[in-house]
Amino acid sequence: MASTVAAQGVKNSGLIKVFWGDKELTTSLDAVPRIIDSRVYIPASLLQQAYIQVQLNKKTLSLNDTKTKYVKNLEILNSFRLGFLDYFDQLDQETVNVLTHVITKEEVDTTRLLGLLEILKENAKHPGVNGLAIIIDTPDGFTHTLDCAEQYNNAINSLLNFLKTDDEAELKAFNSERKKAIESYEILKNEYVRYINLSLSKYNEKSLIIKLP
Repeated sequence: MASTVAAQGVKNSGLIKVFWGDKELTTSLDAVPRIIDSRVYIPASLLQQAYIQVQLNKKTLSLNDTKTKYVKNLEILNSFRLGFLDYFDQLDQETVNVLTHVITKEEVDTTRLLGLLEILKENAKHPGVNGLAIIIDTPDGFTHTLDCAEQYNNAINSLLNFLKTDDEAELKAFNSERKKAIESYEILKNEYVRYINLSLSKYNEKSLIIKLP
């Protein structure tokens, strides 16, 4: 996602063109790139068009890449997907596999099921989304991680009880808790998609932050 600022002289005209990737950065007549003593000097105002925040405080010029926090958002969200959403999908698929064995009266092995459940519960405690840069509003949807894990834990407990007792009440309880967990999962997934799109939109947004004379 990184781009390089390049400057090139235009032969015989003395003009210098500055590019951010493939985009030419525009200048005003009173602030143009110049070559002085064989060195190229670029107005700081040009860097604003390259998504660099420019701040002048007395004699100190500060430059800050305003896009970095949105790239960080994408990294955080990707980790959340790998650590929670993907494990939920695997857990739910393994649950379906166990149910299939129950229906067909085959031997049931819950080792993988319980292993995935423990990972999901542990990852729900630390979903890793606290470092997200806020865009528009707080991503409250991510607060459902603990609820989702607890609901699925309840569902699995009811399923295990059903395997031991063959009590249909336990099977109904399993279906009810699993439904709740899936609803919480959908809230989390929708928030994940929403913040992915917001972060991408902000990263691609073209705006000037500060104009320096």
